Amino acid sequence: MGLLFKGHWLIILLLIWGCAGTPQKKVYFSRPEVLKSSNDTFDVNIKPIKLKTPYYVGFQLTVLNKTSSALSIDWDKTRYIFNGQDQGKFIYKGIDPESVSKGIPKEAIPGGALLSKPIYPMKKLGVMQKKDNSNSGQNNFFPGILPNGSNAALLAIVQGERQWRQALKFEFDTKETP
Repeated sequence: MGLLFKGHWLIILLLIWGCAGTPQKKVYFSRPEVLKSSNDTFDVNIKPIKLKTPYYVGFQLTVLNKTSSALSIDWDKTRYIFNGQDQGKFIYKGIDPESVSKGIPKEAIPGGALLSKPIYPMKKLGVMQKKDNSNSGQNNFFPGILPNGSNAALLAIVQGERQWRQALKFEFDTKETP
């Protein structure tokens, strides 16, 4: 009787386990995967980045200055736009998130030069708690998840008196896979 009783439990557990199915996994994707824009003064290439995560956390921005004169990225006017709404500034390695309110210096790109760097929406940053002082002097933040929907970088580029505003928009989405 005891053996028969244990056998029923084994069958019930196997049925439950079999009906549970395999866990679903979210796959994050972007439309388009890369955006390129060009004019007589500069080329822009931007793509969403995931770093070591399955989700998007920022953008890899590349700007080529095609002229012999310097141009600049105006980081205070370059904005993260989500679903058509201004969500604030971008931040990158070397910028202290706490000093952003005072203004981010423009970044010069000399004539003929290429600038390439990952940029992250300030609003999506997380701050790590310091447990020791071994990282003093280093940024203490990590990028957060960029949500599904329209995610854009509104880039502000300046050369002398000329100014360009370039909107580079991606649609992020997820799908479930077995």
